[in-house]
Amino acid sequence: MVNILISIPIIAFLSQLLFSAYENNTKAFIKNYTISILDFIFIPFNVYAYNAIYWGNYRLTIGLLILSSLGSLYTHYNWSKEPDRHKHIVKSYKRLHISGYIHAIFCIVEMLIIGMLVLSYRVDRILEYKIAGVILIIYFLFSIVSSYYVHNRKIYMEDLLRGVLGGIIIGLTLIIRGIVF
Repeated sequence: MVNILISIPIIAFLSQLLFSAYENNTKAFIKNYTISILDFIFIPFNVYAYNAIYWGNYRLTIGLLILSSLGSLYTHYNWSKEPDRHKHIVKSYKRLHISGYIHAIFCIVEMLIIGMLVLSYRVDRILEYKIAGVILIIYFLFSIVSSYYVHNRKIYMEDLLRGVLGGIIIGLTLIIRGIVF
């Protein structure tokens, strides 16, 4: 299972690159640093998170899968209303590129893993939990920097909120559970 989770960011990247090339959209894909570079941080994250998560709570897993799906689809739908801002993902008004659908699926998987890490961690795997948490904080902070460059030196509120709130939530989770450094 961990090998599958390691391969997800790689498969998402390669398939988005392939379909971006197919749709003559490679330049926009490469310019989106969050997708073309920063998402690779999910390779080590997925390894540590997988080992730190208690996967036996099936109701929670299914519930988080539903919430992750709704959140990702809602976000990508809203992005589809701004084709000039999200050129790699959005083809035209309310129409996604194929790579946009792939990105939506990638986001569903990663949000599920993040939710499971926060809500269903294994007490006997605190080191893995800590490392996964730190990797997430790094991701959230660098997503703000990436957004700045992706959007022509502008930071949109949604990117700022995702970065700051994501970092705060994971940081507080580490502090509350008493597993800070």
